[in-house]
Amino acid sequence: MAEIEQWWPLRSIIFSAQQVKWLISFLPVLREGRWPPFPHTGYPQAPFGRRANCNGAPFESAAMVAAELDIRLKACGMDGWLVKMVYGWGENYQSLGLADQELCRRLNRCLKYVTGWKRKRVSYREFVNHRRSRRPLLADPKAADNLPQTGPFPVQQHIAP
Repeated sequence: MAEIEQWWPLRSIIFSAQQVKWLISFLPVLREGRWPPFPHTGYPQAPFGRRANCNGAPFESAAMVAAELDIRLKACGMDGWLVKMVYGWGENYQSLGLADQELCRRLNRCLKYVTGWKRKRVSYREFVNHRRSRRPLLADPKAADNLPQTGPFPVQQHIAP
C-alpha cells in the first residue's frame, strides 16, 4: 500500500517538526512565491473549500513563510545549515563527515529550537547550554533572585532545646 504524501495548506502551518521538514524540502519553491502543489492533483491548493479573501498578493504568503523559516534556521547557525542540508538537499551523515549520533543530536536540537515558542526570548546558544545542563531555563534573569537557594536535598533546621 502506497504511503500518502504529506501536504499542508498555508492556513494550517504552525511550524511543527514535521511541517518544518516538509517546508525545508520545498524552500526554493516557497522563495519564488509559490505554494507546493497538492500531491494528488498537482494544483497549488487542495480542491476542497473556498479561497479566503486576502489583502496581499498571492505570492506574499509563501515568501513570508520561507523568510520566517530562513530566519529561524539562521538563528541556529551551523546546526540550522545542517538541517537544510539533510532535509532540503538529501545529504547524509557520511557525506557531511559527522558521526550518525552527532548528526541526529544536532538535527533534533535545532528542530526543537526552531519549533519552540520561547525561541524569541532565548538565543540558540542559551537553549543548547540549557539542554546540556538540565537546569531550568529562565528567560528573565531577574527571576533567578526569587528562586530558593537550596541544594538537591532540603536543609534541615535544628531547633535548640
